[in-house]
Amino acid sequence: IIASSLGTLYNRSGDPAGAMVQLREALRLADAAGHRRLRTSILTGIADAELGLGHIAESQSQIEQVLSSLDPGIDQRLQSRAFQVAARAALAAGMPARAQRLAQAGLTRARVAPFRRVELQINLAEALRALGKRTQALQVVRAAYDTARESLFERLTLDAAWVQSEVLADLGRHREAYLLISQQRTERAEQIGVRARERLDFMRASYEASLNDRELALSQARAVAAEATAGQAQARFQGLILASLAALFAIMLGWRLWAQRQARDLEERLTQQVEERSQQLQRQLEARQALEAAIEQSRRLEAVGRLTGGIAHDFNNLMSVVQQATDLMRLDPRLRGDARLSGLLDDCSSAALAGAGISRQLVSFARQQPMRSQDLSIAELLQRARGLLQTSAGDMRRLEFDVETPAPVVRVDASQLTTALINLVANARDATAPGSRILVRVRTLLLDEPGGSAATLAPGCYVSVAVVDDGIGMSSEIQRHAAEPFFTTKAPGAGTGLGLSMVHGFATQSGGELHIATAEAAGTTATILLPAAA
Repeated sequence: IIASSLGTLYNRSGDPAGAMVQLREALRLADAAGHRRLRTSILTGIADAELGLGHIAESQSQIEQVLSSLDPGIDQRLQSRAFQVAARAALAAGMPARAQRLAQAGLTRARVAPFRRVELQINLAEALRALGKRTQALQVVRAAYDTARESLFERLTLDAAWVQSEVLADLGRHREAYLLISQQRTERAEQIGVRARERLDFMRASYEASLNDRELALSQARAVAAEATAGQAQARFQGLILASLAALFAIMLGWRLWAQRQARDLEERLTQQVEERSQQLQRQLEARQALEAAIEQSRRLEAVGRLTGGIAHDFNNLMSVVQQATDLMRLDPRLRGDARLSGLLDDCSSAALAGAGISRQLVSFARQQPMRSQDLSIAELLQRARGLLQTSAGDMRRLEFDVETPAPVVRVDASQLTTALINLVANARDATAPGSRILVRVRTLLLDEPGGSAATLAPGCYVSVAVVDDGIGMSSEIQRHAAEPFFTTKAPGAGTGLGLSMVHGFATQSGGELHIATAEAAGTTATILLPAAA
């Protein structure tokens, strides 16, 4: 209904192209809703907009379909509107007899709609005028003019005045036509638009020229009668012809300038609409490309996760065999006194333990590690993990906590959330200088609709657990690969490249999302979004 109303407003304000856009959208929605009455109204509006664009054949075809589908169940106001547009289309196509029949048929259905009745009377008067029935046309348009003035229909009063003045001019009553147009120009000097004012000025000038020509012709005729010679009479007659031609040329020039201005305004509006639509399509294309890139990245991570999950289980079994063999060798009394061999066994045991840790990280990244979820207060978890987090931050950084009150509750695996926070705090420590601050911030977040940074999450209530630092940050290229497994910017041996991958796997397995906001030399904010407990 709103789109249909906007289309009607565009039509009445002289913007048929804008009306067509709104009405096409309204038709799509009406078809989807199965709204027959509203569909009839919209199709009538489309025919009216086609007429405004100069598409006479398309308008006639459209309104004929509407007329053929009318039935007694349709509101008579809608029926009268359809006949009014059909009459206008017939006039534009040069079929005044058909326009007369359509206007009269519409009037029989417009008893309860004064505005529509005046429009139909104006159409009927134009058809009668085109058929040469000027006296009847004058009677009809005068009735329309009186009704429009009494009902304060500003636009229709002006339209009726234009048609009435043209009929008066056809009947040779130029002075009455001139006075009528002058009255409209005076009474509506402030209410009418620029184009209507220009048209009134043009018509008034035309009628004034006709009056001046008649008075001049009368004076010339008297002068000719008083002249004694035919030569003087002929000279004056030639002057009269030249004056008439000059007036006609001025009228034609004024009309041409007015038409050029109309065409220029229409071209500017269409150009602006095309530019706006192009920008809108460009934004939609960019959003779609970003979403496709995110989906492709998710698929790649999922494929890598499945692969690493299988590898991790086999690798963990191998590390278990190495660890057990090392422990058995320690129990052999023949080897207890060999310090060199004992050191080698210690190295072997340390390597097996490190391999087992990497295996656990791989399993966590692959989201195959079993979850022991429980309702958990974030404040309590941070209180218990404060010592571990401070150890990860180191003695040279200040670790601070900012938890909203009351503290939010989430349903997660406590140990895995703790491990994820330890990884994020350790990354923040490595990215900052001694004396820097690392902040753990907890907030409740309500997502009304999907989008933004949480593009994959459904609407609902979430808890945001963010680790904020003021360190060196990351470039856009590094940020794109930060959560990929085995990707690291640390020196060889200083990291496995699985920290953020593990955090990403935990967040996704918990029904949430990992989001990283960073810029070079501007610090980093790593946020885990988790569903709030019901």
